[in-house]
Amino acid sequence: MSFSLLVLGVMLQYVQPRPTGLLQPANPARVIATAVRGNAISIIHLGVLLLMLTPLARVLILMLEFFRNREMSFAIISIGVLFLLALSAVIGLS
Repeated sequence: MSFSLLVLGVMLQYVQPRPTGLLQPANPARVIATAVRGNAISIIHLGVLLLMLTPLARVLILMLEFFRNREMSFAIISIGVLFLLALSAVIGLS
């Protein structure tokens, strides 16, 4: 899905070059709003955001599964990994 968005954004930018507008990290809500309107750079940003969310979703699902199976040591490690992923996302988006 993220690869498709990246390719679509690059193709749109190549076919219909427009002023880029969103070269700086932006509010995800703004990226989504401008991507829906067809802004190529916003579509690329959306693909990158989706790519960043993939490991977060994977660790979250694994953490929930560890809690469900009562494997507390792995669940606690997963909480630490989630914290580090969230911290890196906050630092990267600021």
